[in-house]
Amino acid sequence: MKFKLYELKQMAESFNKLIQQDLPISISWSLMEIAEVFVENEEKYNKLSKKIWEKHSTEVEGKFVVLNEKLKAFKKEMEELNNIEFEIEFNKINIDVLKPHIKLSALDLIKLKKILDK
Repeated sequence: MKFKLYELKQMAESFNKLIQQDLPISISWSLMEIAEVFVENEEKYNKLSKKIWEKHSTEVEGKFVVLNEKLKAFKKEMEELNNIEFEIEFNKINIDVLKPHIKLSALDLIKLKKILDK
């Protein structure tokens, strides 16, 4: 399944709630495999994002800001970064198997929809 880097960022908090639960080993194993790819790609995202910020931002009163003359290029590079895709091979997790182990909010389910199945 393909993911975009921005999806990873949106999913992170809800995914962390999920992986901290005691779940059946098969589900935990699938989550571990997804987590490994997420961590690897999050590190790439953070490095590339930092480079973009360093390239386009200026320090003003102790804060880094992107000035108007660099804003268009900054937005373009950040959009390109957020749309980088990567592939993760895994089986979606059936929510019926999760039911006895964890409660998730509707917002969490929306964020995790791509890895869950009904």
